[in-house]
Amino acid sequence: EASSQGGNDMSRTKMPKEHVKGWIPTMNAHGFMATKLDPYSKAWVARAAEATAPVADVGAAYGVATLKALAKGARVTAVDMEAKHLDILRQRVKDEEQSSRLTTVVGALPDKLTLPQETFEAILVSRVLHFLEPNEVQEAVKQLASWLKRGGRLYLVVETPYIRMLQPFIRTYEARRSAGAKWPGIIADFRRYLNPAERCHAPPRLNVMDPEVLHRICYEAGLDIEECGFIDRQDYDPSIRLDGREGAGIIAYKR
Repeated sequence: EASSQGGNDMSRTKMPKEHVKGWIPTMNAHGFMATKLDPYSKAWVARAAEATAPVADVGAAYGVATLKALAKGARVTAVDMEAKHLDILRQRVKDEEQSSRLTTVVGALPDKLTLPQETFEAILVSRVLHFLEPNEVQEAVKQLASWLKRGGRLYLVVETPYIRMLQPFIRTYEARRSAGAKWPGIIADFRRYLNPAERCHAPPRLNVMDPEVLHRICYEAGLDIEECGFIDRQDYDPSIRLDGREGAGIIAYKR
């Protein structure tokens, strides 16, 4: 992976426009960046504001969370698999002092990213893990735990099956879960649930989760659970919202 610190001199890459209200497409067919922070991401920002060590935003996209943490005085390592996202993020940091506290790293969980061990006080991974296969999720969470300082917190946010376009899949999800499947949310043909305009922004497979799955993977990685639950995404467009369980989040900490 590549990293850079400070500076703001790259050629201008433009951020795409909102696809639907509150969702900006990514440039690598990995869905969208939500323009408003969920409660777990807000909790990461609050922690970042008080942190004495660096914090990390893995899957930062165009920086909706990173920018707020920088504004609160945090030292942030922003990671994304798409260099153009990080170029745009740097352009959005107008303040030189804030820019000096931002490090950007091009990389991807789990095997294309190496960060220093026991370094970060808080790590946010928002709306990333559902793009990974089960073994990759498990490996990624163990890696993330290794990068946390003792007492550091991991903030994970994922998509659940309880979004409007996945309504036809919910029965399958719940049947798999009732049958004891550890990963009930594997969708091998995700694009079939999307309209044609959305398909180009989405990967072919998805691995949606719920709080129970998040709890298990963090526990298996040796982390203690502080908070875990569904997220009512009232900020989502009505075409996406369903019943107040659109997201799932967890805060886990390292003893």
